[in-house]
Amino acid sequence: MAPASSGGVRPSAVAGGVAPESAVVRGRLVDEVLGRSVLARAVARSRLRLDGADAVAWAALVLAEVDPSVLGRPSGGAVVGEVARRLGAPSGRVGDVGSVGGSERPGSPVPVSTTPADAPRAPEPKDDTATPNPRGLPTRWAGLLFLLALAPAVGLPHAVLATPALAGRSLPWVLQGVALTLVPAAGDDPALAAFAGLDPLEPSPLRVAPPASPDERCAVGELAGRWARAAAEALGRPPEAGPVTVRALAARRGEIVFDPGWIEAVLPLDEVDVDVRVAGLDLDPGWVWWLGCVVRYRYV
Repeated sequence: MAPASSGGVRPSAVAGGVAPESAVVRGRLVDEVLGRSVLARAVARSRLRLDGADAVAWAALVLAEVDPSVLGRPSGGAVVGEVARRLGAPSGRVGDVGSVGGSERPGSPVPVSTTPADAPRAPEPKDDTATPNPRGLPTRWAGLLFLLALAPAVGLPHAVLATPALAGRSLPWVLQGVALTLVPAAGDDPALAAFAGLDPLEPSPLRVAPPASPDERCAVGELAGRWARAAAEALGRPPEAGPVTVRALAARRGEIVFDPGWIEAVLPLDEVDVDVRVAGLDLDPGWVWWLGCVVRYRYV
C-alpha cells in the first residue's frame, strides 16, 4: 500500500462524529473473515445445520481464529451475528461461506459479549531448551515486530478499531498496510505476516481483499505516521525523523518462526542495539490478545 498523505478522514465520512457502520461495510469484513477461515470451510463441508446459540458459538470461534480483535470492536456483536447467520445458511452454498466479495444480505445482529476476555487464551509457554523450529524463515525486517511495543502509544487496538474508515477491514489487513507504508519490504516477507499475527505461508489479506478506498488509505497513512513519530520519541529522535527511525529499527536480519498462537523473531547477537534495549522495544510482548498469539524475541 502506498503511503497516504495527511489530512484525515473526510468530514463527509463522519455523521455526528461517528459514522454508522453500513451493512455493506460490515459485510466486506465478514467476507474477508470467512474467506480466510479454516473453521468456516470445515463447517461448509460438514453440511452441519447451525442455528441459534450453536451458530453464534461457531461464529465466535471463526473470529478468534482469523481476527480476534473483532471481538473488541464496538460493532463486534453485529459482526458475530452476521458470521453466525452465514454459517447457519443452508449447506452446500459456497457463496455463503468462504467467498470474498459476496453480496451483503440484511440480518439481525445477535447479542454477544465483545470484550477482550472473549479472545482466545494464551498457549502454554514453550520449553526454551527445545530444538529450534526448522520452519524459521529468513527476513531482512525482523525489527518490524519491535513496533508492537508502541501499540498503546498509537491507540492500538481500541482507538484504531473504532476508526470509521477502517470498519470494513480486519486488523491484519490494517497492520500489513501500515508496515508496507513504513518500510519497503517485499509482500511475501515473513516479518510482514508476523507483524499482523499471521502465518507467513498463508496468503496476505492485502492480496485477497478488495483494493483500499481513498479514505482507507488515508486512515492507514495517518496510523503509520503516528507509529513513526512514536518510534522517534521512544528512541530520542525528533518527530520529523520518524520515517528514517522506523526503517533503521526494522531493518534487522533474522528469522521468523511461526506456530499457531506463537510467533518468534530470532535475531543474531550482532543485531543487539543498546538504544533499542534502553527503550524497551525488544522486550517480549508476550500474549497479544488482538493478534491472537504470543510474540517473543530471541538473540542467538
